Amino acid sequence: MVRHVITVENVMELREALKAERDVSFIKKLEVVALRGEYSSNELVASLTGVSPQLVCHYVSIYCNGGLDALLCRRKPKK
Repeated sequence: MVRHVITVENVMELREALKAERDVSFIKKLEVVALRGEYSSNELVASLTGVSPQLVCHYVSIYCNGGLDALLCRRKPKK
């Protein structure tokens, strides 16, 4: 199991992105990952945000592997 680390600098980057974001679904993702950087427990972040611990882990993994661009990637609609 990989343990992703979110640094203080990452949290600051996420909080800055939160200020500029208008899309509610992206705001939720940013908030989840920022909180995970402030607290070390997926379960605690899940209870604070109303998402599952697995989704917290998923968002953190996306952010740690691809940064903000990957976390905020807009999926193209299926044709």
